Amino acid sequence: HSTIRPLSYDNVWNRRLSRQSNNVKVDEEWDWILKTRSKTVLISFGSFMLSKDMRLEYKKALARAMATFPEVTFIWKYESDDTTSFAQGIKNIHFPKWIPQTALLGDSRLLAFFTHGGLGSVNEVSYLGKPSVLCPIFADQMRNAKMLARHNESIEISKYELADSNKIEEVFRNILFDKSYRLASETLALQLANQPVKPKELLVRHAEFAARFGRLPSLDPFSRHMSFIEYFLIDIAFVGLISLLLISFVLFLITKRTFTGNEK
Repeated sequence: HSTIRPLSYDNVWNRRLSRQSNNVKVDEEWDWILKTRSKTVLISFGSFMLSKDMRLEYKKALARAMATFPEVTFIWKYESDDTTSFAQGIKNIHFPKWIPQTALLGDSRLLAFFTHGGLGSVNEVSYLGKPSVLCPIFADQMRNAKMLARHNESIEISKYELADSNKIEEVFRNILFDKSYRLASETLALQLANQPVKPKELLVRHAEFAARFGRLPSLDPFSRHMSFIEYFLIDIAFVGLISLLLISFVLFLITKRTFTGNEK
């Protein structure tokens, strides 16, 4: 797990229930875009962090970096029509306002995904085996980016580096031409597809168990029945504090008697 926290034994950790399928196919319009060039990259920052609200200097840097790869088609989910201010004359960028993300990620012609690192997108690229560039913006996205980078499935780039077109170009070059990222992504997808116990199966089996046997006292943590003082060990802390005070008092008396005796 990406975080460590205490859980009682009646909790079952079950993540990524929404397993993604690569059986969803793109329609003719997207098929034509994917066939235009030999390589395609998808760019989307999710539904809350919209590309149209990005700083102009970031947009210009991204567009300049994409222009250095004329053999690559870039599909950039952009929610407005004001693209001429930063991408005028660049032929290899498409700016749809909506994208069939799962279908595109499941297509073998799409080679990489540049996104913000939301959990939904991280699950999709993990199950569908796509290398990614993650630019975390807030919340759990920082943790998600590092989690995928640990698997060598993605490259993390800071949001403060989006104004550096050279850095973005370097990241694109690595994710597109370094085969280790694709291999790691496919390996992780294969591992997830062949888990000993599938997330859906785990949920169903525990739900059936709970429905059949109901509440089990043996799985009820004893700590729930403790008083406030017992639960937070206040009684033990009180005994320790009294002991410490007594020892300090005895040492004080011994020290005082010693110095008093020396003065006489």
